[in-house]
Amino acid sequence: YTARIEFDERDGIFVGRILGLRSIISFHGETVAQLRRAFAAASLGQVHRARLQTGVDVAVKIQYPDIARAIQDDVRNFFGLLLPSRLSKDWEYLKCQMDETCSQLRRETDYLVEAATLERARSLFRESDGIQIPRPFPHLSTQRVLTMEFVEGQPLSEFLMQKGTRYQI
Repeated sequence: YTARIEFDERDGIFVGRILGLRSIISFHGETVAQLRRAFAAASLGQVHRARLQTGVDVAVKIQYPDIARAIQDDVRNFFGLLLPSRLSKDWEYLKCQMDETCSQLRRETDYLVEAATLERARSLFRESDGIQIPRPFPHLSTQRVLTMEFVEGQPLSEFLMQKGTRYQI
């Protein structure tokens, strides 16, 4: 018995549970990864460890269903509350700020944009810099699912504590 939860109909990605214990990810009907477990919560979803059929360990960030639409609705409602301000002398400035905020929130809910940002960030560092940025797998990603290389690491707060006050925020 397999229960499938559709995450992105247009791109043909599915995440499903097999007997409620194991999960699979398939793109256009082809199984590409076995999800192991959620190991982190992201602001807009959960991050799962998975292993691709090629044997590569990946992290799969899956956006909560309808979160982008909920954010868009909240922003629209907030903007509606601001409409009486349109007669004030600061309206144009406020409207520009709101437009920029809306644009940034749309980018935040698009994991393909995040994949491109990871690629750009990776290009800025060499291995000798000691900074490792996960490699995204754009062909296994959509606007709501981001598949990237799994990189072992430690939370920033732990790193900063180990390095002493020089690095404290």
